[in-house]
Amino acid sequence: MAALSCHADVKLCSACVGWLREKLGLLDVTPTLPAVDMNQSLEFYEAAGFDVQVYEGGGCAFVRHHDESVFDLEPRT
Repeated sequence: MAALSCHADVKLCSACVGWLREKLGLLDVTPTLPAVDMNQSLEFYEAAGFDVQVYEGGGCAFVRHHDESVFDLEPRT
């Protein structure tokens, strides 16, 4: 929860911030990074405390922190 700077009595959770971002039409852009060794990259980011989800179709992975998308991983060919 975080208070608004102009109204300290109003607090928003991260889910509400995402909802508000969508209502305002703001872009939610997630960069895609190349991974030379996908398994090694997944292990590294998981050990660093990120949540990593491998795409069901294989190949790509999504890296998140506190339920926010940080970046995606894609195999470097």
